[in-house]
Amino acid sequence: TEARTSPVQVGGIGWNMVSAGLRATCGVRAGGALVCWGDNASGIFGNGSQDASLVPVEVVGSDWTDVALGSDHACGLRGDNTLWCWGNNGAGQLGDGTTVAKLTPVQVSGSDWAGVTTGSGEGDAFTCGIRLDGGLWCWGDNSDGQLGLGTQASSSTPVRVGTQTWSTVSAAGKRASGVQFGDTLWSWGQNDLGQLGDGSQDQRVLPVRVLGNRWFQVSSAAAHGCGRRQDGSLWCWGDNAHWQVRPNAGAVLL
Repeated sequence: TEARTSPVQVGGIGWNMVSAGLRATCGVRAGGALVCWGDNASGIFGNGSQDASLVPVEVVGSDWTDVALGSDHACGLRGDNTLWCWGNNGAGQLGDGTTVAKLTPVQVSGSDWAGVTTGSGEGDAFTCGIRLDGGLWCWGDNSDGQLGLGTQASSSTPVRVGTQTWSTVSAAGKRASGVQFGDTLWSWGQNDLGQLGDGSQDQRVLPVRVLGNRWFQVSSAAAHGCGRRQDGSLWCWGDNAHWQVRPNAGAVLL
């Protein structure tokens, strides 16, 4: 349980992808097995228990292709484009129409999912996913407008965000950002430190455009964000208390 100041190898070779949450880590192995390790008090391992593990343990199910960890819930994609979520569900963040926690994966409606994000910041309790047609859907806690629906009403089932099509989305804490087809970047939710990148510190319950254009990718943290443009340039905004945006500066509103 001691901190490690240099990388240590986990479980040999043959990993396809990994997602680090607040107190646990999960990864997809070659062959489609999904395994997790760390703290499991919320059932984030998806194996029917709440026991912590110092070694990787397998999530129920097979043919996994992607996984995203929140602070106390997780969601994953399978090869048939179905989406499954598990763990804490107090705000409906599992998307199954209930607010009851699940210790094994439950399916979110539909079999046409292409991507999912849950964020990994303290207090996050929502999920967003992109379907194969580019539609963006979000569900769970909406107290800060983090579902991007124009209200602050939470939802335990997926609700579509506008009518636009999206190539990527990244959620964290109580806010999210995404790139629309056409290469524009949009953000919504909590914005007390300028983490939405729209030049303000106003909370947004609908997506607002981030300054700039020709965006390619975005990565969100609870209080700051960074994005890449198609020319290879990297831009960051929001809280800079630990120089996570740029050295020797305060909050950056972009």
